[in-house]
Amino acid sequence: MRYFMVPAMLAHMSVKKSSCPVASTLNWIKNVVIELQFCPWAAKALTSPRFHLQYVEHSKILQMTEIAMKTLSSGKNESTTILALAPMHFDDFLDIVAIVNDQIENYDLRGIIQLAHFHPDYRFADAPKNDPGHYTNRSPFPLLHFLREDDIESVLSSYESSHSNNKTLQLRFSGEMNRSNRHEIENHATDAIWLRNLDTCRHLGSAALQHRLDSCYASSDDEWNMMSDFNQDSKRS
Repeated sequence: MRYFMVPAMLAHMSVKKSSCPVASTLNWIKNVVIELQFCPWAAKALTSPRFHLQYVEHSKILQMTEIAMKTLSSGKNESTTILALAPMHFDDFLDIVAIVNDQIENYDLRGIIQLAHFHPDYRFADAPKNDPGHYTNRSPFPLLHFLREDDIESVLSSYESSHSNNKTLQLRFSGEMNRSNRHEIENHATDAIWLRNLDTCRHLGSAALQHRLDSCYASSDDEWNMMSDFNQDSKRS
């Protein structure tokens, strides 16, 4: 695993003073994504040498997204890259997401690279403003998460197989597995995970989830202790 730290730019009301984007994001992955099981394979990915997390200033976003996409598409080094961005308003962040998606199209990487995105004030357009479900995509800092499609399909296929008794995920195939039914597995598995995450958020409620999110903000001094604690927890499990 590789990650880099620089002090946070304090430009957003949701970000606490002296918080480190990388340390805060690692805390969020551990205490929200993994603990609430938003992503069943996040714990394994976090300790992988192919996991890359980096802080990026506004002026270098497009440069770093281009590097991330080229690195992932080569398939040689990282299997997942997270870019933690300097604080910005949610609408401005969505503009960045649109530009990055255009980059993926322009480099002919659709179907090879997938982009997920998270923000402290994330809102789904088709959900009520106070829906706790927004917290499935809320993180301490704006995040651009690049993943390789082949890796996603692999882990989702494994997830589907391990949950074969779940009627929502039950699929019956005959013959060789091709790209079409691999996408069908992916759709079933992601739908099941998504619905479960929504149920978790709505059960906990917005107040509890905001408290959990606020507790993720950390200084750079906290990072090494946090990673040490996580590695010890992983060994015990």
